[in-house]
Amino acid sequence: MKHFTFRITLVCSFICLAGLNFSCQEDETLNLVKYPENPIQINCEGNSDVKVTGTYDENGKLIFSTPLQKTWKISLATPSPEEVSMKVAPVLVNIPQDKIALSTDLLTIPAGFASGDVTIGLKDDDISFIEDNLSAQTYELGLEITDAEGLNLNTESAKGRLIIEKEQYQSHIVMAGNEGNSIQMKRIYLNNDIMGDPISYSFKLQLDKPAKEDLVINFTTEGISDEFKSSAVFTPSSVTIPVGSKESEEINWTITNDFMKTTAEDENFDIVLKGELGTTNLATLEGDNATINIHVVKTSSILELVNSILQGKLDRSNWSVELGDGWSGDGLNLIDNDSYYSSVSFPEVENNVGEIVLDMKNVYNLVGIKTSFLYKYDWYTGRTFFYSPVKTEIQVSVDKVQWTSLGTLEADGNYSHYIRFMVPTQARYVKYKGTVNSELGLIQLTDMCLYSEEE
Repeated sequence: MKHFTFRITLVCSFICLAGLNFSCQEDETLNLVKYPENPIQINCEGNSDVKVTGTYDENGKLIFSTPLQKTWKISLATPSPEEVSMKVAPVLVNIPQDKIALSTDLLTIPAGFASGDVTIGLKDDDISFIEDNLSAQTYELGLEITDAEGLNLNTESAKGRLIIEKEQYQSHIVMAGNEGNSIQMKRIYLNNDIMGDPISYSFKLQLDKPAKEDLVINFTTEGISDEFKSSAVFTPSSVTIPVGSKESEEINWTITNDFMKTTAEDENFDIVLKGELGTTNLATLEGDNATINIHVVKTSSILELVNSILQGKLDRSNWSVELGDGWSGDGLNLIDNDSYYSSVSFPEVENNVGEIVLDMKNVYNLVGIKTSFLYKYDWYTGRTFFYSPVKTEIQVSVDKVQWTSLGTLEADGNYSHYIRFMVPTQARYVKYKGTVNSELGLIQLTDMCLYSEEE
């Protein structure tokens, strides 16, 4: 802190200096030791500390939230009665001295003025030394006043910092399945065997930004007992994602059906395909979509509710229909080609499951059944109510003595239910068992059709 004493010879009797009135006599000596302290501050965008973040985009390019070159305003608390001269020096943390560009290292503020500007940045906007560092790092690029000449100057707060927070470079890897990361598969258990091919699924590894080193990933299967893990095979068993790449080659996973044959019971399996990444700070394989989740339903039911019309409709002209207990109406209404006005009804009274037996007179290789129902529209609520069952079971027989259940499925209310048999089944007799929707207490069935692969 500096103090100055002036000798001033004046003819006038008063002067006003820095807001102070002095009585002046000729050859009077003025002592300005009590002139107010004048702090110096350095600000950019209204702050002495300005924060900038550095992140990597999808191409691996380092992007800063604001430009690194900043113009700082160096200000006095009050205008000085004399010229102020200040030495300006850079404030650097983790930035080499030879990388910076400073507009001036000596700032002069004329008497009566209160501020001046100094610009600091990187030479030619060269950030290569930051890009070469893939770790998380904090940098500082700012200014401070190292010396000042002027009246009662205080440099204690004369520092401004641009604080640069750069993130760690890290590629986030996901396992991208051909049909998504969570899928469901169904397999049918029939005659002590699993119908259909072994389960398989294909996927790739994808990165949100290019790999900065060769990344080796191995794979494991979880969710099945250890005795069957050897039957699960990844092809290839491991992959290497080379430097600069954002995607692996395709990986195919397959497993034999043996793990589903240990019991005849219906089962569910939640299989998880995982990747194992070696030790590295430059990539991670975790979080959302870091696994492939396969839900396998093993069922003895071969029934599948479909939206499309089935093919191979059988001629019903010589069929007979037998209505079980609780039904009202003529069973022939179900095969009279009138699916709008003729129907049979089953109210929920003592039993909530209504049975109907169709006799096709011949044995067919059946692939599906369609049932149609009456409905009503409630003008008050704006809802449509379908008098369809909430659950349907289909049984078949060739002699009406030995019956085989093809399974049971649940269905939402709809005008028609198209049920496909996933395995063609030989039968002459078909037993339909519908469970009443307790909200309506009634099934009103208007039409029944069967489909064969032979026609």
